[in-house]
Amino acid sequence: MSNSTSTETAPTRVFLSYARGDDEPFVKLLHADLATAGFTVWFDRESLMSKGLTFHQEIKDAIRTEVDRVVYVGGPKAALSAYVREEWQFALECDHVVVTPILRLGDYEHVPGELSLLHCEDFRGDANYPAALAKLIASLRQPNPKLGALFAVPNLPPNFLGRPELMRRVRDALLVDLQKPQVITGADARVGMQGMGGIGKSVLAAALARNRQVRQSYPDGVVWISAGQKLTDDDLLKRQRDLARHLGGDDTFASLAQGQGVLRQLLAAKAVLLVLDDVWRAADAQAFDVLGPRCRMLVTTRDKGILDALHGELVPVSLFTEPEALQLLADVVNVAPAALPAEAHEVARECGLLPLALALCGGTARKRGGDFHSVLERLRRADLEKIADRESINEQHRSIWRAMQASVEMLPDDEQQRFAELSVFATDQTVPEAAAGNVAGRRKRRAGTSTEDEASRLRVA
Repeated sequence: MSNSTSTETAPTRVFLSYARGDDEPFVKLLHADLATAGFTVWFDRESLMSKGLTFHQEIKDAIRTEVDRVVYVGGPKAALSAYVREEWQFALECDHVVVTPILRLGDYEHVPGELSLLHCEDFRGDANYPAALAKLIASLRQPNPKLGALFAVPNLPPNFLGRPELMRRVRDALLVDLQKPQVITGADARVGMQGMGGIGKSVLAAALARNRQVRQSYPDGVVWISAGQKLTDDDLLKRQRDLARHLGGDDTFASLAQGQGVLRQLLAAKAVLLVLDDVWRAADAQAFDVLGPRCRMLVTTRDKGILDALHGELVPVSLFTEPEALQLLADVVNVAPAALPAEAHEVARECGLLPLALALCGGTARKRGGDFHSVLERLRRADLEKIADRESINEQHRSIWRAMQASVEMLPDDEQQRFAELSVFATDQTVPEAAAGNVAGRRKRRAGTSTEDEASRLRVA
């Protein structure tokens, strides 16, 4: 007999993420079959230990240190469970962990968020179980591919609602022809998501930047570059230097043209995805338009003309459909869409189906125990004449302003005051801790807290 077992790799360690209200007997069967196949399986009914830790912390510790794969068992209850969502979202943040969704109950619409972009094996029919199990086992035995590191990519909101068809279209555009030994053309290399403010472009871009297939295709990294409406040349130069330093190059150049030259050399032999978020001027994107043959650029913008200037592929981002809007509100308050009250449907219409407005109103309703009636009344009473903004003449933008006003007015008086105090800080700029401390210090005697405590709260706010 061969003595090769000592050199074999350790068996893959699998964590089962599921909701007990879906089909726990199926999960027990899956646990037993995976164990028989040689996997080490983490199953909360058997693996949860009493370590004096909270349930959440013990689960996170298990995912972080004890497993290589997380199998999400899809079903209606799993889609609603905050615990299950926390498990797979945390797993996605761990580069060494691969998340594999399977569908046991319901439909593919029950596979949430980023998981909807992954292949999901169908386990719904017992007759199909042996074949589906064999495919799952083969998938779990695949080696963990190298992922490109994330640089400055923002986290996703807790109740991120994936838009699978839109995300799949952008993802496929970012991946097309990457494996072919050819120079990427301008139209291939630049992809842009265009749509009005508040429609969710930045969140979708962050989800795509975190997608494992995207990160596999760009092993030298995925870099997020925030643009904005009022970038100066100094701002652009700082961003160029940050990128050059991240890529391991010289960051002492003194002009945008010199920066382009340095970045062109650094990117020539690398596979990097640059995400330029909230671009208002074509010249701002062109400062980074020095892509190597294995690089791509993803741009989010309100202006279609910017993509025309870059000769890039345009992917329009539209408003939510009404079912998508209701799904977002339901996710935020942790109920099924069918359980939403009639007022929630009215809130969706008042928000013009705009994602940002919906998220604001959903968050406000959640803080009030799912009370959409109060949110609806505030929305209908919002006085837009108090808001001076040229965009408010657009009906969808008026929805954002109404939602913002309603959400602020429903804060306690003290929190409204603190919100107003934060308006002294410029938009899209880093706020020094000392500055937050100065604002907090002025309130120290009134609030009866230490400056340090108040500064911390301001940073959180």
